[in-house]
Amino acid sequence: MIKSLKITGYRGFKDLEMGHLGRVNLLVGKNNSGKTSALEAMSLLSSGYDPSALMRIVNRRGEIVFPEVQQGQQLRQDIDISHLFHEHELRSGTSFEIATKAENSIPHKKVIYSIVDVNRDQIHPHYIATHGMAGNALVGPYLGLKLETLEPSQPFSIIPLSKRLLRPEDLQVLNNLRQGQKSPVNYQLVSTESLLPMELTAAWNSVVLTPEEDLVTKALRYLEPRIERIAAVSPSLAPFFYQQGVSRSGFKVKLADVPDPLPVGTLGDGIWRMLALAIAITRARDGVLLVDEIDTGLHYSIMADMWKLISGSAKEFNIQVFATTHSYDCIHSLASICTPDSRDEVTIQRLEVGKASTVPFSADEIVSAAKNYIEVR
Repeated sequence: MIKSLKITGYRGFKDLEMGHLGRVNLLVGKNNSGKTSALEAMSLLSSGYDPSALMRIVNRRGEIVFPEVQQGQQLRQDIDISHLFHEHELRSGTSFEIATKAENSIPHKKVIYSIVDVNRDQIHPHYIATHGMAGNALVGPYLGLKLETLEPSQPFSIIPLSKRLLRPEDLQVLNNLRQGQKSPVNYQLVSTESLLPMELTAAWNSVVLTPEEDLVTKALRYLEPRIERIAAVSPSLAPFFYQQGVSRSGFKVKLADVPDPLPVGTLGDGIWRMLALAIAITRARDGVLLVDEIDTGLHYSIMADMWKLISGSAKEFNIQVFATTHSYDCIHSLASICTPDSRDEVTIQRLEVGKASTVPFSADEIVSAAKNYIEVR
């Protein structure tokens, strides 16, 4: 497990260290204190510069630019990566770094994103081809995005920037070059919007007809005890439904006293949220589960059950969990899994703007805060 995390130069973090980490870690703090940014940083670290991880982050943040195009040209969207760097700087020498300290038996992990000056001979021919450059048209120096990890199987890569923007097709080239390479750490990131229908249905195919299917059904019964079965319906249509604005599509559930299966969206956002959490747990085996606003859509009365599901599954599947919340009920219910045997298993990490390290709370302190109604947010 990760015992400490250090983030340097990423978004609002000039320097941040998070220590005394356990198996289940809840990140708290005021708005704009960096809770979501910390989860993003961990996903970038875990992915080992997988382009899909970066795309999910910038799309969710809306950090895209639509350059002017001539009549008849296809509309394009480029990525403004300046917002990934502290104080939004985009110049040669700017960088951010995310690194972990782990248990002695596990190597440390590190990923570095930096802006560098590059010439033609430093750029991979595949990138030059995608830009349509020939001969000496691409001379430089140009700005490029350099990506590095400590993984021997992932040598550094430099992606040229086009007018200080990152083109999605260049990320696709990187994706093609990385084909066959797995992320250094298995991870699942669940945003406040949960998972897209196409993501859930794809993940469900690896869960159905396995013991993990029972875990998903059990999780949903915390919210609706009458649920007997759940099934994916027409997984190939999930992208189409989503494009049409149907964000809760692709699944049906069978209730004990209702003859016909119901669309899962009929039962409310809480069911969809719990479905996403449960499936993400099964997919994060031997890795990291990252959940933004873990209590989204869930009533306070089932928070304790949710934490028992998270804690028990984390042990069973060897998962380390990092989640965020603003909810006092979510924090208070976390005490329900803080037993004498879990003294080093559960922590709260409070982020404070401008502070170089988080304020950690142990399991004993979480229980004390819950009993005495002490504010830790």
